[in-house]
Amino acid sequence: MNQPMRRYPKGFNGLVLYTRYSNDKQAPAYFAGRTDVIADIEDACTLSWLSHLGQAPQMKDATRVIYGAPGAGKSSTLAHLNNTWLDGSYGTTLADGSKRPVPVPVMLYSGSGHLMDTVYEFCEELLNLVAPGSGDELNKTSSEIRRISGRLTGGLASGRIENERRWNLNLVRVGLSAVAKILPPEKWQRPVVIGVDEAQNLIGGKDSETGVLLQELHANSRNLPVVVVLAGLSDAGRRARELGLARLARNHMHSLNCLDQLEVEDLKRGYCSYFGVDLGVHEDRFDHLLAGTQGWPSHIENCLYAFAERYIETSGEIAQVDFDLVEQRSLEFRMNYYYRRMSDEMKITDILLAAVMQQINGKQRKRDVIEIIHDESNRHIETASIGEYLPAEMTAEEFCNHLMHCGALQERNDGIVECPIPSFRQYLIDYPNGSTFAFAERSAQGYLVPPNDQGVQRSMHCKPSVH
Repeated sequence: MNQPMRRYPKGFNGLVLYTRYSNDKQAPAYFAGRTDVIADIEDACTLSWLSHLGQAPQMKDATRVIYGAPGAGKSSTLAHLNNTWLDGSYGTTLADGSKRPVPVPVMLYSGSGHLMDTVYEFCEELLNLVAPGSGDELNKTSSEIRRISGRLTGGLASGRIENERRWNLNLVRVGLSAVAKILPPEKWQRPVVIGVDEAQNLIGGKDSETGVLLQELHANSRNLPVVVVLAGLSDAGRRARELGLARLARNHMHSLNCLDQLEVEDLKRGYCSYFGVDLGVHEDRFDHLLAGTQGWPSHIENCLYAFAERYIETSGEIAQVDFDLVEQRSLEFRMNYYYRRMSDEMKITDILLAAVMQQINGKQRKRDVIEIIHDESNRHIETASIGEYLPAEMTAEEFCNHLMHCGALQERNDGIVECPIPSFRQYLIDYPNGSTFAFAERSAQGYLVPPNDQGVQRSMHCKPSVH
């Protein structure tokens, strides 16, 4: 189990640590927005615990999915929930504004999805989280788990793949039954959230050990006060369906997009208050920096990081901060972000990709986008040059799925496909042209100069990261 990192200390010293150790998985110093997502997860926990107290059957289909492009704030949301609950408080109240009448949840966090690879490891971690040390009892009662697991491995090795689901179902049910036996209702002190980050990396299909485990937790036939939250890229919903979660409620799927103006303002004030930054008469310049992010969480984070670098160099003297250099640094980070979002498949189809992105207007469904890709890739089939046709052996549908996986496209809960990062869409449209834009004219709109493949890595600066 990998617990999300805790937040930074408050004040100037915390800001110094922020510039040294900031990375995509770190909990933000101040969290803003995503209230509907957090409320939905905490509502599920509240209902689960009330059912637990009343010895009533647990609700079915409680799994939640958080999805979005890289940098949308999926990991931050999980980390924020974890930290808030560890502090002993809920992030939201009930719909009527009253406090939640149940204990705060606790999170069993998996940073890469590997916690779900094996039933035994998952059950052991869950037991130790709820009642520390109780995982040792699994060794005494798990002979059946190991026996079934051994039979499964032997059966697959012999080519008897048709038995995979039957064996895995037996294995999962024995494992969860062991958890229920070791942890009777009175031993549970609070609801548990299984927080799985990078859910797109979950292995197997619907008949695999991972798939069957997720399905059984989703059905909750063992009546455990547990809610599963999967966080992944824009195609996480499709991956969940591949793993057998075919009946996820639409309102349990949360698409993360840009923060609105009020949320950005909340984030600014919270960030400055947390680190003790007094903007004074320079607040307008700071607001101008944030306006250029268009509310995209990763751009906001890079903007705050760029400001922190200059602020620390001046030992906290806001009057000495060169905001032009902060803006330049922030744009360098954003350029690097765009370039890293482009896969090899996107680079070699740059002309086709630009033509497709020009037509995405937030009104098309996935089938419409696939048709656009198909039509554009065949428009000049006789005279097409490299960059105008699909990658080898990739269909229009596969290319559409690939663009969703990379964060260029995203399917909303209502089935509409959109470009979740407006400035990234413009970047992809401009990229093949190699055109350059005046810094002063374009920075406020968030549009950047498309990099060339040879020079981008030399010109970009990367933030330090923790591994």
